Amino acid sequence: MKKILFTLASALLIFACTDDDTSNEENTNPSNEKLIESVTFHSVQTCLEYSDFLSTNTTNCTYNSDNLITSFKNQRYEFDCPNDFYYYEEDSTNNIEYFDGYIIGSSDGEAAQVDLNENGYIDAFNSTDDDVTTFSNIVYENGYISSISQINGFWDRNFFYQNGNFTRFESISDNGYTIEVVITYTTFENKSKLFHPLSGNSFPYFALQNFYGKNNINLPLTYVRNNYYEGVLSSTQTEYYNYIFDNDGYVTFLEIGTFTDSQNQNIDNSLSEVTLEITYTN
Repeated sequence: MKKILFTLASALLIFACTDDDTSNEENTNPSNEKLIESVTFHSVQTCLEYSDFLSTNTTNCTYNSDNLITSFKNQRYEFDCPNDFYYYEEDSTNNIEYFDGYIIGSSDGEAAQVDLNENGYIDAFNSTDDDVTTFSNIVYENGYISSISQINGFWDRNFFYQNGNFTRFESISDNGYTIEVVITYTTFENKSKLFHPLSGNSFPYFALQNFYGKNNINLPLTYVRNNYYEGVLSSTQTEYYNYIFDNDGYVTFLEIGTFTDSQNQNIDNSLSEVTLEITYTN
């Protein structure tokens, strides 16, 4: 799932390095809502053999007067036990311009137009891997992502909700692989908009998530992903989340613990625990 998120990000909006100057409309934020300025790697608490953590530093986020993101920098990184930490690529600056019915994203000297539906969401996209282009459609129900299906691909994904929270996910492929995810929630409000149904685990902030329907109402407590091959369970990944809040109920530090249990790789409940730091524009 993590790989797919990065594919979506690169396929939907090809963001790029440009000037950081923004329009006079930006950062007015009349609602006084706290907007994320950065989500960055802070520290490692525990790292046992076979454990890993994959995410992205997201920094320098700027917004327009409608609280829509207009630019941000990101840098993908991975931490493998024991203590092997590295970045995949250098920082890139990503910019978004808003128009009636579409947006334009630019990155690395390239720009791409992405159409939006009547609700301002993306409901179709193309992705290219090894020179093969796959076409996907997104279906929404009551403003939430309901399903993502590939026209010429090999998997379909379905999303299920309860009380405004994404609680279950299933991905069914035509090559024998199936993924089932079950998520439980805290009573804490998701004021920071850290987690989105599209994002899933270990990816607490996806800067483009406003284009994929409504966010979860509450912050998650646990995330359990079961991987099956031809109906037989091959591995399980369990994540838990702990939070530190500011006086207004916005998350300032997020701890993610990941347990991995894999029959195929002889991994038995290895653990990695990392903390991310969240800052805000106001």
